[in-house]
Amino acid sequence: SRAEKEWRVLFSFLIAENEDVKTELEQMRSEAKTSKLKGMLRELPFCKDKHLILCEELKQLYTAVTRARVRVIIYEQDEAKRAPMFYFLNRKNLVQVLSYFSAEPHAPLTVQTSAEEWHKQGLNLKENGHLLLAAKCFARASDARLENEVMGQHLAEQALREGDVSKRKLGFFDAAERFLRAGRASAMHAANCFTEAGEWKLAAKLFLLCPGAQFVVKAVQCYRKLGLISEATDLLLEHGRVRRALELLRKEGHPQHALAVLDKHPSFVAPQHLSAAEFAELAIAALPHGRDNREKFLTLVRRLSDESQLQHLRKRGLRQELRQKLLELGRVLEVAKVLVEDDNPRDAVQVLESQTDPDLASVAMCAEVYMSMYLDAEPATALGETATLFEKAVEWSGRVVGHKRDSAATTAEITHHQKET
Repeated sequence: SRAEKEWRVLFSFLIAENEDVKTELEQMRSEAKTSKLKGMLRELPFCKDKHLILCEELKQLYTAVTRARVRVIIYEQDEAKRAPMFYFLNRKNLVQVLSYFSAEPHAPLTVQTSAEEWHKQGLNLKENGHLLLAAKCFARASDARLENEVMGQHLAEQALREGDVSKRKLGFFDAAERFLRAGRASAMHAANCFTEAGEWKLAAKLFLLCPGAQFVVKAVQCYRKLGLISEATDLLLEHGRVRRALELLRKEGHPQHALAVLDKHPSFVAPQHLSAAEFAELAIAALPHGRDNREKFLTLVRRLSDESQLQHLRKRGLRQELRQKLLELGRVLEVAKVLVEDDNPRDAVQVLESQTDPDLASVAMCAEVYMSMYLDAEPATALGETATLFEKAVEWSGRVVGHKRDSAATTAEITHHQKET
């Protein structure tokens, strides 16, 4: 070192930290063999202007310490010149003192780095983003889990930067393999790599190994990418996500499957847009017309309200089923109208006449249908049959008049009673 007495500044630094250093220095001066050594064992206050050379020497020392791969050897044969730095480093326990003139055994200049030190260095490198070097440190520390995990991260970062599609995919495969070697704790990272590589099925299986509802959702997304809607639905139901399963089936256009799910979960209170009626409407809309789909259609339509059923039966032209449904609802007059529309007036009057106590509308329609049948009768029709139709028309017309008279009498009676009251 070109600096000599300037190194005594270190004594001032140590004394400022601990006054006991001053006593130790006095003891050392009393034992010193030369006046030069005694002079070098005195403190010196730091002065920036006077000690520029010391600043330069400290910079060089910093460079030497931070650039060394294994260790730094500091050598100075002048006992007086080295005294301040020697004392400082020794007191701070920063050095190992070696002497080839000592009879005591000493450690070699190079020593074996312990597994713990490699591990510590690996963590430091990982924290600072030097993943490849960190992986090598973990390998030296025999920590296979961290070695594979960090190497997986390094390979995944490389794959992300790769422009070539095939090389990018291979890179993610290599990264996923490393994460799998690291153990189940790294399954999520492996799954993400398989996702980037487009291997959705493998990714889904690995996401299911991860704890947490969010990974179930990720697995479902993978199945959707593959078009495996049934598997995605089963997975959601397996985890009690009935609403999510129904929303998925609605979005993907699987109303029949949604109806099956609702049937298996009768306790689920579905909102309107996920109700059985809503899915039945969607299924009916998607069902082609034709005899082959007749039974499917009737099964679906039974899930709807009465009015919706009637509407769909009319739209599909299923007149027999329409009349049957109207009879179930007790709407005889409408049944008769349907029969008349279908050019079947005889069945219409038969239905109307089957009522025990027909209302005025039914009586009026029966009279109208008989009169229409009489007027539309072909000239070749038998005279007796024509006469019968006419008699029926007159009979039911008379019943209409009777209904009206009874109704008028009832109205008059009510009015008279109100006046008396």
